[in-house]
Amino acid sequence: MRILQLAEDMMQTSVALMKLCQSSNSYFRLLAAATLGTFYKITEKPKECIMILKNVVDNVESSGVYMRWIHTCFDNLIHTLQSLNMNKQVDSVQIQLSHWLRENPKLETTISLPLLHEKAQPFDQFMADFNVWDKKAKKVLNFAKEMITTQEKMEKL
Repeated sequence: MRILQLAEDMMQTSVALMKLCQSSNSYFRLLAAATLGTFYKITEKPKECIMILKNVVDNVESSGVYMRWIHTCFDNLIHTLQSLNMNKQVDSVQIQLSHWLRENPKLETTISLPLLHEKAQPFDQFMADFNVWDKKAKKVLNFAKEMITTQEKMEKL
């Protein structure tokens, strides 16, 4: 049992650290929480499991790409709610899952290295896309600097 407690403590620490440095809908943060929620499901702590996994499925954004770990969160949440006979919540989460699956369809084909080479984006296109992101990031940083400068000027008055 000591090993399970150590594992739980380490996962809780991971989630707490992610809360400090990641946004509430960051996949890194949500994956850390999903791991802890799944741990609670396995170790039969349903209240903790439900609280954490509900937070994960409520905050995950649709990327248009199916991700197995998100689907697993929905499944674990549904099974835990069913084990406690929380049928209204089960129905709600199942509806939420069906919407998520519609927005993030599971591909029938497996992505392989030859497929990636076959559909590789030209380097010039990659750089153009990257430069667009770079320009947007610089715009945001410049806006933040302007706001700080304006605020400092207002404080001096």
